[in-house]
This record gives sequence, C-alpha cells and structure tokens, in this order.
Amino acid sequence: MNRKVWETRRFTLPMGTHFTRMVSTIRSDKPGPLVVGIGIARKPTGAEGELTVDRARGVLSWWGPEEKAHGRMAIALRFDPAMLVDVVKDADNHLALLRVTPGKPFVYYSGSAWSLGNGRFRTRADWDRYVAAEKVAFGAPAKR
Repeated sequence: MNRKVWETRRFTLPMGTHFTRMVSTIRSDKPGPLVVGIGIARKPTGAEGELTVDRARGVLSWWGPEEKAHGRMAIALRFDPAMLVDVVKDADNHLALLRVTPGKPFVYYSGSAWSLGNGRFRTRADWDRYVAAEKVAFGAPAKR
C-alpha cells in the first residue's frame, strides 16, 4: 500500500539540560497508525560505539569510541516507552520504532555531550545515569 506522509517538528532547548525537546506531528493521506523510526547513527565519529537500550524507560544511549586527543561523543534519545514497537539497527543507525497516530503530536528528546566538555560525563556509566535520570514530559503541548 502506498502512503504519503509528512512531518512538522518543533524543537525546544530547555535550559540546564543536555537535551532538546522535540514535538513531532506526522500527517498522512490515509488514516490509521504508522510506525516511524527515530535513531542514532551507529558511527557518527567513523567507528562503532556502545549502545545502551532501556525499553522500560524509553532510552537509547550511545557512548562513542575514544578519539585520542578529542575525547568521546555521547548521544541519547528519550521517548515514551508506551509507543515503542521495537529497537532495531540497520547498516547506519540504531532505531527506536514508535507507533504514532497521524495528526496527533508526540514528544521525544534528543541529547548529546562530550567527554572533554564542561559536563560531568567522563565515562559511559556517567552518561547513562544522567540520561536515565533526565526529567522528561511526553505530553504534547496544547494547540494554540
């Protein structure tokens, strides 16, 4: 079945956090739920990193490989675990597959850090603890 879909996304940068709040609305030319993927590149620095998956909390957390004098990158996604269909990987990405309703906004968070930055993330465990403890609100904002 062919189906056209399009997305509107609003980014909010909450102060005091390493996360960006995303409000996404998927629309379609046909009714019925869709499964969409949000993800993290498997090799954003050119080499495979380590992935933490916490389905119960709705977390994908990636800790990058050491890049000699450049430290490590850290990336994470937080999403409503009630929407999760599966976590998969393809040749390029780690993906959280989420069930969405066209026309109904949904919220997820994307975060990042650098091991040599001013943050406190020197190890994978530091980053994973921070990601799991991040305060998130998945309720979509009221329409204006």
